[in-house]
Amino acid sequence: LLALRPPDLPRVDDIGLSLNVLLFTLGATFLAAMIFGLVPAFASSRPNASQALNERGADGGQSRLGLRSALVVGEVALSLVLLIGAGLMLRSFVELQRIEPGFNPQGVMTYKIALPFVAYRTREQRVQFFQQMEERVESLPGVEAVGGVFPLPLGGRFWTGPYGLPGSDPESWSENEANYRVTTPDFFEAFGARLIAGRFLNRDDIDQTRNVVVIDQLMAERVWPGQSAVGEQVAMDLFGQQAWMEVVGVVEHMRHESLLEDSRETIYFPHHMFPWTQMTMAVRTAGEPAAIINAIRYEIGELDADLPVYDAKTMPEYLKEARASTRFTMILIAIFAAVALTLASVGLYGVISYSVRQRTQEIGIRIAFGAERTDIFRLVVGKGMILVGIGIALGLGGALGLTRVLSSLLYGVAATDPITYAGISIVLAAIAVTACYLPARRATRVDPMEALRI
Repeated sequence: LLALRPPDLPRVDDIGLSLNVLLFTLGATFLAAMIFGLVPAFASSRPNASQALNERGADGGQSRLGLRSALVVGEVALSLVLLIGAGLMLRSFVELQRIEPGFNPQGVMTYKIALPFVAYRTREQRVQFFQQMEERVESLPGVEAVGGVFPLPLGGRFWTGPYGLPGSDPESWSENEANYRVTTPDFFEAFGARLIAGRFLNRDDIDQTRNVVVIDQLMAERVWPGQSAVGEQVAMDLFGQQAWMEVVGVVEHMRHESLLEDSRETIYFPHHMFPWTQMTMAVRTAGEPAAIINAIRYEIGELDADLPVYDAKTMPEYLKEARASTRFTMILIAIFAAVALTLASVGLYGVISYSVRQRTQEIGIRIAFGAERTDIFRLVVGKGMILVGIGIALGLGGALGLTRVLSSLLYGVAATDPITYAGISIVLAAIAVTACYLPARRATRVDPMEALRI
């Protein structure tokens, strides 16, 4: 389970086998075995001849089946609750796979670079380093585009800030908040971003006197609904430095903090305006992205031998991590559901088998008086399905309570999704029929003459 854990699982180092819990579990197991073993043993040690004869009658010993039947109903109900929870999480995970992050992650390799301030004190030094690095990496075989960004979408970090509009008071800027991202010119091409209007940032912007930015579609629709945002002005507050920018392009909204919920607009501004020392580089390749990292390290070492390349990871890996929490929860519930379903199936099989043994004489008499084998089969299976039906009815009520707890983890599916509820109930009923099949088949093969000799 730890191997499947999401990266943000808290207190991972504290997870392990606890001796106290293990001893408690062993004690509880032995205690349960003793209790459920001694009760029937005690009952058998005090036989009642009259009761024994009565239990060989047509009722088939129903009094002894009451507790067993109640346990089976409980097991069915519990397994249905867990199966519905697992089904909802599975549907959420499928929907999560379909979410478009706003960029094309396939073929993108990322790595991080942090320039030491002592060696790269000036703005010009930082801009020049990233330009030279991008040129070297772009020259590698199979590389299609190279661009840097901070912070990386879905990378676990974010940078937010206020923005202003023409005619607004700077004191009111805090009412508008956006994700800030600093990018090098070819970031959008490297990330496979989709251009909605205008243009991307490019290297010619470095030599221009005007300040330019690209915004996402979410911001364009909120601030300038029904009109073009290209050419509009927006103000940013970069560490106390207020600057007015011209919008030159609009791109599709990229998911940033989470795949599940990410509704904050984004402003992209050029790296040369605010040359950040730490950047995540994105390299789009025609082949396997992970295969190029050693060549990248070599090229960067040629520029600065003391500069490490770290946290190299493909974008599909980031997407996998973004889905990890939902996948992990789904796996856990599925494991518990599978165990509960197994217990319910075995319990149902045991109760029906016991009932068939107790009713051997009755079944023999029915056959002797002309009952068809199919009638016997339906009789036995019908008894099991009555228990399953009661368990499903109780389980549906319990599932409504559980799914409300899971609602915060669900995406794209309602906590009371009727398709999941109906589908899981049908699956559980089908498995229950299978559990009843062998005892029912055995009942149809009862020899009346042999049964009456018992």
